[in-house]
Amino acid sequence: MSIKTAFAIASLPVLAITPILHAQSTTQTAQAPSPADALQGTWEGEEIGGESQGKWTMTITGNTLRLDGPDKVEWYMATFTLPANQTPNQLQATITDCPQPKYVGKSSMAIYKIEDGKLTLVGNRPGVLEVPKDFDGDAASRRFVFKKS
Repeated sequence: MSIKTAFAIASLPVLAITPILHAQSTTQTAQAPSPADALQGTWEGEEIGGESQGKWTMTITGNTLRLDGPDKVEWYMATFTLPANQTPNQLQATITDCPQPKYVGKSSMAIYKIEDGKLTLVGNRPGVLEVPKDFDGDAASRRFVFKKS
């Protein structure tokens, strides 16, 4: 047996396992969901402690959201980012369209959590750049509780 033949035979196990290792690493990478994945879809709920009564609807697709009030007079369209490694989870929305021109282009900071199938979102008015301090809200924030529809 020549050295070339011996090397070729010795290399076969490495060559055979390489595609398997690559497939496993690709599968593991594909299974890692992003934080935004849990938010995707249509959510229905209500504002807690606010002036508006009735069902709110929020639809999230990719990094865009649309929030519609019960009377369809108040609504917001926005793009959003989810700042990493924040506790509680944060969402920064930039208003792209709404009935109030003074809010278009402004950012709104929010915190959110998903527990037992419910999404709790507390967000500050557009233009208030501070993050809400807790899920109880305050005078500068609005609190919503949604369930996926």
